[in-house]
Amino acid sequence: MTKPYLMLFWLALTIFVSGALYHTSYRVQELDQQLRAINTKIVAEQANIHVLKAEWVYLANPAKIEAAARKYLALHPTAPQQVATMDSLPKILPTQTEVLASAAKQAAPLASIATNRPTPAAVAATPQRKVAAADTDHINTRMVFQRTASAATTQGQNRILLADFGTAP
Repeated sequence: MTKPYLMLFWLALTIFVSGALYHTSYRVQELDQQLRAINTKIVAEQANIHVLKAEWVYLANPAKIEAAARKYLALHPTAPQQVATMDSLPKILPTQTEVLASAAKQAAPLASIATNRPTPAAVAATPQRKVAAADTDHINTRMVFQRTASAATTQGQNRILLADFGTAP
């Protein structure tokens, strides 16, 4: 009587192991297909990276950049008069009142609307917080600060490249 139960047990175990083996085999095939697809994508991306690197080398060519800069930008070498020390800034930079006065002269009204807002002259007369360089009367927009050091100056000096202040020749 135990033999039929034992045979039934072994038959059930064999069916279960066969099913598990079939499932494992099917899963391995599925993962293999995914691996092939991923490897194909990797090869395609490596080819794209190779193309992009070649394009970067072509576009980053200094001669090409220089030609494009000459064609589209009006760049000129920095003149010695455009380099100033921090001590000479108060003499070179316009004061805030000068900037506001020139802006008021250049601005043309688009429409005339009666408002309670103060006029530009009244705005210039009111005390405002200023963005200033060495002196609080001078605004410091459009400046590039550089730290320079040479054999003559061991500490280095703060130098400023003046962009559009009318000091260029």
